[in-house]
Amino acid sequence: MKNNVFKIFRIASLCVLLTPICAFGQEKKSNYEVIAFVQPLFAFNHALRLDVEVKPKNRYLNFIVSPEYYTGYVYDKGFTSASENLRSDKLRGAGIGVSHKIEFNKKNDRPYLSYGFMYRNIKINYEDEGFLPYKQNGLDYYEYNNFSDRLKINSVLLNACIGSQTRTFESFILDVYMGMGYKISSKKSSFPDKREYNQEPLSYAYNGFSFLVGLKAGYKIKK
Repeated sequence: MKNNVFKIFRIASLCVLLTPICAFGQEKKSNYEVIAFVQPLFAFNHALRLDVEVKPKNRYLNFIVSPEYYTGYVYDKGFTSASENLRSDKLRGAGIGVSHKIEFNKKNDRPYLSYGFMYRNIKINYEDEGFLPYKQNGLDYYEYNNFSDRLKINSVLLNACIGSQTRTFESFILDVYMGMGYKISSKKSSFPDKREYNQEPLSYAYNGFSFLVGLKAGYKIKK
């Protein structure tokens, strides 16, 4: 069931991404602006995130595309081995989000409501030791040994936020927001009891509701 959900969100992301490209390609003159935002707080979760916001000048509904890239060394807070405090698990991954934003005015301080979703594909490679099962002569045995494994995580985050954008200069914009999200995750590995990464809302394989808060700094790249 979860795999079908992830496939649907992948297709939906592609459709939403192609819609503004086709629409803007038919316009002869520029009646929209493009702003690129960075979200520095995502670095605490080993992620680089960029928000590209397309803002039609005569409308209050904006379109946002949010690519993410994950890299670094992490550890599972719920895993109680001697290596718990050693960030030895190798993290790699990427995500893509799409959302709409409704602005309530076109002044320098612009309150807004946004809603959308984020799809993420995460891979965590790790090495560990423990009792590993094997079969011999039709019987199950366990042997203590070293092993390597990869945890594969797919997740979808649905979100709704309120926020405000402040234009400090002509081309520089600050954005603060807060809201709620609901995350659906699935994970797969050869040894599922060795790594979880699902203990808290910032965990990569977390399932459930979470509180969202953030700060964005943007630059207008197209006027």
